[in-house]
Amino acid sequence: MTPTPPLPADEARRLERLHALGILDTDAEPMFDTLASLASSLLGTPIALVSFIDADRQWFKAELGLGGVRQTHRDVAFCAHTILQSGIFEVPDATLDERFVDNPLVTGAPGIRFYAAAPIEMPEGGERLGTLCVIDRQPRLLTDAQRQQLQMLAQLVAQALDLREQARRRVEVELAGHLASLHSVLDDLPVSVTVYDADLCNVFANAMHGRWLGRTPGEMLGRRLDHLVRPDRFALLKPHIDMALAGQPSTFEGTFTAQGEERQFQVQFIPHGHDQGRVPGFAALAIDVTAERHAQALRGRLAALVEHTDDAIMGLGLDGTITDWNAGATRLFGFGETEALGRHCSQLLAEPDGAALHDRIALLVKGEPAAPYETELRSRDGTILPVSVVMSPIRDRERGVVGVAKSVRDIRRLREAEAALRASQAFLDRTGRIAGVGGWEIDLRTEQVRWSDEVCRIHERPLGYRLDVTEGLGYFTRESRRLLRGALASALQGSGPFDIEAQMTTARGKALWVRMTGTLEKEDGVPVRCVGAMQDITVRRHAEIALEESRASFRTLYESTPALLQSIDLQGCILTVSDAWLTSLGYSRDQVIGRPCIDFLLPASRSYVQQVVLPEFFARGRADGVPLKMLCQDGRVMDVLWSAVLQRDLTGQPQRGLMVIEDITEKLARTSELEREHQLRLQIERHARHLDELLTERSDMLRVLAHEVRQPLNNASAALQSAAAALAGTGKSAAAERLQRARDVMGHVLAGVDNTLAAASLLVGSGQAMGEDTDIDTLVAVVLADLSPNDRARVQVLRETSTRTATMDMGLMRLALRNLLSNALKYAPPGSPVTVRLTDSDDPLALVIDVTDQGPGFEADLLPRMFERGERGQQAQHAAGHGLGLYIVHRVMERHGGQVEVFSNLPGAVTMRLVITQSSNEP
Repeated sequence: MTPTPPLPADEARRLERLHALGILDTDAEPMFDTLASLASSLLGTPIALVSFIDADRQWFKAELGLGGVRQTHRDVAFCAHTILQSGIFEVPDATLDERFVDNPLVTGAPGIRFYAAAPIEMPEGGERLGTLCVIDRQPRLLTDAQRQQLQMLAQLVAQALDLREQARRRVEVELAGHLASLHSVLDDLPVSVTVYDADLCNVFANAMHGRWLGRTPGEMLGRRLDHLVRPDRFALLKPHIDMALAGQPSTFEGTFTAQGEERQFQVQFIPHGHDQGRVPGFAALAIDVTAERHAQALRGRLAALVEHTDDAIMGLGLDGTITDWNAGATRLFGFGETEALGRHCSQLLAEPDGAALHDRIALLVKGEPAAPYETELRSRDGTILPVSVVMSPIRDRERGVVGVAKSVRDIRRLREAEAALRASQAFLDRTGRIAGVGGWEIDLRTEQVRWSDEVCRIHERPLGYRLDVTEGLGYFTRESRRLLRGALASALQGSGPFDIEAQMTTARGKALWVRMTGTLEKEDGVPVRCVGAMQDITVRRHAEIALEESRASFRTLYESTPALLQSIDLQGCILTVSDAWLTSLGYSRDQVIGRPCIDFLLPASRSYVQQVVLPEFFARGRADGVPLKMLCQDGRVMDVLWSAVLQRDLTGQPQRGLMVIEDITEKLARTSELEREHQLRLQIERHARHLDELLTERSDMLRVLAHEVRQPLNNASAALQSAAAALAGTGKSAAAERLQRARDVMGHVLAGVDNTLAAASLLVGSGQAMGEDTDIDTLVAVVLADLSPNDRARVQVLRETSTRTATMDMGLMRLALRNLLSNALKYAPPGSPVTVRLTDSDDPLALVIDVTDQGPGFEADLLPRMFERGERGQQAQHAAGHGLGLYIVHRVMERHGGQVEVFSNLPGAVTMRLVITQSSNEP
């Protein structure tokens, strides 16, 4: 839950001041928009806001980068925290801050990562009405200079509000009715006019003075001046009053309270009339100069901002001659101010089209706007710089255009970011096609649906195809439509993301199974869109069905075999038995399944099996011809031999015991004790051979099972990848790390299965591999995707060939290259890079792939036999594996008619080379 910020101590007074300003729910104004744009430009952020905090909302007077959003709820507003303090409030990374990690403005649009703001603190009263804030979607940290700039801009906003308030007060002056002829003149003046007699009693006050003092003129009439102002203020005025009463005009400037605010006033004391040499009184004219003084300070601050901004800002005459040149222009172009002044802008900076500059100046002189544009300018050292340019008119007091302000921004980093973004988008589209995963979005307000390119391909529709919700649901079967509608309804009710599997038919009539994941996005607490991913899982679903059918067939075969078979779990309880077992012992299946296997032995055999046979069996993994006595349902005793093997999963963990039981009752009854012992030895020998055959059959069966399990494991890995992608950007880093660990384990399992299956296949395979045109970049990308993120980050790919495709069996070559990379990463120093270099060979015509690491190299005695099955070096003796990796690489290259060799065995520069021979008649 996002913590709700507390209320400021002066909340009531703060809201009263805010509402008195009349700023809320007003139209956009250039002054505030300019200050927000200036904050975004100076601090380099895509989003900048002038925000005011109302009782239950945050309202934006100016916004840049939010697409027109005008308000959010106060409970989720970062700015509600900022107004609790007087200085800069900065959040470098919101996903690491417990106050904001679950904030919907972080987990959803606009995806806040960095936030910094300065409170808008009113000069008089100190009320913090809102903030000037900047936002980025990437973590970052402000410099001290940037914090000062942000503070100064917030002060400018406060001063602008103060000026606005004073202007409003001036235009709200009401005409009074007392002394109509005098008031009609004096009440219209934007100054305070009061008249006092020699005893300092008020005889007249115009409406402006009454408003400033908070009283009507009638309430002040007859009251003494020293009773109308504070004693300390009166003490400041007394010398000037004495001068006026002595017949000498006097002027005073100081700070006074007007309408509850401390403001700057200039007061003129003017004596009036003489009564036999005595001055009967004086008039006091007070002018509010607060706005003028603030404007003077503002002009100075703006000049400092212009001088210290990173943008190049120059003033031009109407003929294009440079008249002003700031420090940012010197930093960007290298010319000093004295070198630039007086020179023509186009000539100094080699602007490509000087005539266009004069055309833009002419537009500004006519009062028409000149659109921002991008061009290339030359710096002092000859470097050509891509820049964006904004031009605006410089006007005199009569509003005539006397020059042009030209602001130039360096956009080299923007161009680089755009190029990187295009490359990233191309990469994501490529990987999406490989993985069969695409994205979709439903606008809940318009019910319009947007598909990524891969989703268009899944539906067999043209790229960029547009549709609505009704058409989108129409591709799914009736049951799947029901599931999708239910998932969307549950998400709208707050149940969170959904993940379902559904059946659909493409535009061309192709039946598919797809996995649909989705989640809601909200704005101001209201759901506005549903976004998610779609993956074609048809192959996986068919494989699951085939695997289940295979398992059912295996169970049927197991139970119907004429041999006496039983399987037990790791606690010794029976999992299943063959029909022959049930027939021989006279039990029903319900009487057997789940019971301990020792329940069907005589007491002596039961004790022996429990204390000796089962412990040794689970320790050794096999049992050979153990003589036992079993008890039948009808009380008969059956002499048997138990032989068993322990079945393990792909990670080597034991799963169940598979037992063959041989009934030797009749054989023992027909022979004497000596012959029985002799026959028993013969039976044991035969069972040993039979067990070897069973073990061979078991190995074959395990390979079959491994093949049938491999596809689901691949799909499970893809599902984990999809889940990790869905979690990306949500802030749930712990879950993402657990998914990544699961993917790493799954990767090791799949690698082991691949190597085992490949070794078996390559041992019995012959002839050349069935090659086809394979995209080289795709091969490298798929191999890198097989690696864990940490290992993938260590691999550097050097592409020194222009060839895009090569003929090969991609599955085998993927396995070979992955084994070489895995060896290099394993035996190279931790964190050191591993390089994959792609080159061409003309004689023979071949694609050459070098894998280079910084490991110690191979032992000299290992080199002659390093590609033999089971061979491993001394440094690999304690590592996991069975010595299949390089053997598989060697066999794969033989099948391709190519070769693998140790190209370099120098410590710190070990290179394994793959030479993939290509047909000479191919283009």
